[in-house]
Amino acid sequence: MIQTVPMTLPQWVKWTVMLPDRIMAAAHRGVLSGALRCLPVMADATREAPPATVGSPRGAVDKRHYLQAWRAVAIQRGSRVYNAAIYSPIIEGGRRPAFVNRAGIRNLEGWVRRNLKTPRQESFNVAWAIARTMAPGPWGKGKRLLPRRVMGKAVPLMIRYVQDELDRALKLEWAR
Repeated sequence: MIQTVPMTLPQWVKWTVMLPDRIMAAAHRGVLSGALRCLPVMADATREAPPATVGSPRGAVDKRHYLQAWRAVAIQRGSRVYNAAIYSPIIEGGRRPAFVNRAGIRNLEGWVRRNLKTPRQESFNVAWAIARTMAPGPWGKGKRLLPRRVMGKAVPLMIRYVQDELDRALKLEWAR
């Protein structure tokens, strides 16, 4: 029979401070192992995410970079699962229609040149057209990108995986 002891959060903090270093190290290993186990969950959640644009049946066309940008790293008191793609906050939280500044047009121009292999002047014209399409009101169509909430839908399963790995690591360490 397993005995359980109810514990408040301040009691938990005092208890963790008194743990031996080897148990804390095992806990850190378990949490990181759980975070690493969450990466396939995030990949599946990315594949199953709804489309970001209204009326688009497919969603994002090129999900490869976003899909491969999921990372799990150890931090001081646990681990972090995040997406390293620079545009991940837009995919996760959406985007309002907005005017694009000169720096944004230059970035779009570079993207067009790399991906569409167009000459410099033509890539600027295409980037300008894309920027105008993103603008609100009479300047453009101003489509809003809906939030995809990729991470939010995967959190319950991620918590379970981290708890499982933490339990496994602590049991192994206590058995020594």
